[in-house]
Amino acid sequence: MTHRLYANGTGGVLGDELCTETELYMSGVMYFVHHTGDNANLGTSRQKPWATLVYALAHVAANDMIVLLDAHAETIAASQTLSLDGLKVVAEGSNNGDPTVELTSSLSDQSMFIVSGTNVALGNIKFMGGSTQTTVARVAVTGARSMIRDCYFECDAGLANNAALSWSIFGSGARLFNTKFVVTSTTVQPKYGLLSNGLSNAEMEACTFDGGDVGFSAGGYYDFSFTGVGSGPQSIRCQQMRLLNGAQFLVGTGMSGYLGISEKTGSPAIAGFAVRLPNGFRQTGDALLADSEVYLTTPPLYVHYGTGDDANGGTDELNT
Repeated sequence: MTHRLYANGTGGVLGDELCTETELYMSGVMYFVHHTGDNANLGTSRQKPWATLVYALAHVAANDMIVLLDAHAETIAASQTLSLDGLKVVAEGSNNGDPTVELTSSLSDQSMFIVSGTNVALGNIKFMGGSTQTTVARVAVTGARSMIRDCYFECDAGLANNAALSWSIFGSGARLFNTKFVVTSTTVQPKYGLLSNGLSNAEMEACTFDGGDVGFSAGGYYDFSFTGVGSGPQSIRCQQMRLLNGAQFLVGTGMSGYLGISEKTGSPAIAGFAVRLPNGFRQTGDALLADSEVYLTTPPLYVHYGTGDDANGGTDELNT
């Protein structure tokens, strides 16, 4: 059974798209969190939210949604496992296109979040730096078909030996949209922004890897199979990506897929792709076709119904 909620999503104005949809229907229950609230509240009203996300995670069920209200701030002092299938943790608020909800970890060598459920979504959250991670990522995805969108990951000196976000071999179908990985350290290089180890069918769109002042030591995006360790992604599809201040994008040669870059600054290393098209396919059309650079694992084939001939090779626009 589905329930119609607010006429404009969660009742907010800015934030994750679930918070601002014209109408929102869902089968689960919606709960609200803000640090000025009280965990003694029911949490189902914007006017009487719970005070902490940690409390909310312990009191929700599969397919529920937790809405972090504008400017909520919280320090996570114990690792949280998001094991409920279909759980959505989304935030309201936006400041110059970046989230206003800030989550900070006080943990060392423990992930802030372990996303083990299927179809778990995180949206419009800013994950702050500060904790020291040498053996695990701040956010570790192990469940299939995760969705992370409109988020912001600070990549600071605490990540000198690990990543802000990791995808494991069990996280097949991971999706990452409009998310930023920004190096905020001015001295010690963080190792990775996003670290992948053996998942299949990953998808990224409109994401930014920004090396800042000192860059990533091993790559903004790094797939373990790049150095022959792990199986690597079976396929990866990326378009409208921004690689700034030398941020690298490194994948193993055994994968299939494409990387479309809309903006590139510095001298980023890009590896694992066999074919490079400097100006995409065309200047207009689908985002991938119009990206400023497109990298593919196999050459493209061109088709045109009106002027083409199946006897042609199909390897360029003149022989469709």
